[in-house]
Amino acid sequence: MDRQTKILYITELVEMGGGERNLLSIIKNLDREKFQPIVLCPCKGSLTIELERRNIPVIISRHGIAKKLLGFIPIISILSIIRLWKILIREKIDIVHAHFLSSVIFSSIPTKLMKIPLVWTVHGWASGRGIQGLLINFFVNRVLTVSHAVERFINQSGNISAEKIQTIFLGVDLKEFNNLCKTNAIKREFGVDQDVPLVGMIGRFQQVKGHFYFLKAAKEIKKTLPNSKFIIVGARIFTRKADKGYPTQIEKWIREYGLENDVICTGFRNDIAHILANLDVMILPSLRESFGLVLVEAMAVGVPVVSTRSGGPDDIIEHNVSGLLVPVGDPKALGEAVLILLENRIRAKEMASFAKKRVEEFFNIDTQTKKIESVYNELIRSKR
Repeated sequence: MDRQTKILYITELVEMGGGERNLLSIIKNLDREKFQPIVLCPCKGSLTIELERRNIPVIISRHGIAKKLLGFIPIISILSIIRLWKILIREKIDIVHAHFLSSVIFSSIPTKLMKIPLVWTVHGWASGRGIQGLLINFFVNRVLTVSHAVERFINQSGNISAEKIQTIFLGVDLKEFNNLCKTNAIKREFGVDQDVPLVGMIGRFQQVKGHFYFLKAAKEIKKTLPNSKFIIVGARIFTRKADKGYPTQIEKWIREYGLENDVICTGFRNDIAHILANLDVMILPSLRESFGLVLVEAMAVGVPVVSTRSGGPDDIIEHNVSGLLVPVGDPKALGEAVLILLENRIRAKEMASFAKKRVEEFFNIDTQTKKIESVYNELIRSKR
């Protein structure tokens, strides 16, 4: 029997956001008779804890770009390249699968010289324009985008060969979500009565996630349903200067809108599925969203969803069928959509039912993993 194909996954983020939950699900669902995963992380975090708990090999090695020269030319740590080179040789890696642009950049030279296929999953809004796009096209064998919006964005310059680009949606493990019961445990934990509507937002603390619009919508919802409560799940997991002080800003908005007794901020949580199962409506108010895995997770649980038309959500939700879509930056429309679902429970239940079926058809992690395995198989065949 042929030996397993060894895949080295490279990620920069080690706390469990949507992309990291999806990476963990893919690795869990890989065909282990054919593929052996190893994950390279820059440091320890909640992702590495979950990987180790599942006996998935993890290598801790600091990596990434130190800075950029002239705004676009990357200055790469030579030590990072050397360390990666040694890992590729020692572990006899067959394919490198990078999940961030800087991971692609620092792994490009070693993989090219060693003739190891390089796959890049684009989780954000990395551009394919100019020199950057030409370099990506030269070094990267396959570019996997998480939504059609991201595919259009990265493909608009034409510098990356269209045949290299493929959209593979993120997915969820239906076994994990289908068996959840609405226990009201989270409501009990935070002292919310069982019959009180609980509206939630889940996402890292970053301006682009739209917390401001969630809170403005909450203020409007309270005018019609005064007893409703709201829950914000997440934390500041990036160290970007632009987001410094953002948690404090969220607290200021809560006070400004008089929502101190109505908004629960939980901080970082690992039990996302259980929180979703306790919500009456889930909102994604992002200004720009490459995919929106939490929408899929909510739909899998059977929770009605409302989202802005911010990119990825347009692939996930069929408006008025499996959820509601509203314009970006419009808290009034956001609040009105939530009220439609809270005040018409029959319609909300119908949408949630259609949403579950949509997840089973388009966002099942088993199906998505098989698509990724097909990419690996194609790259291995082309090496022979």
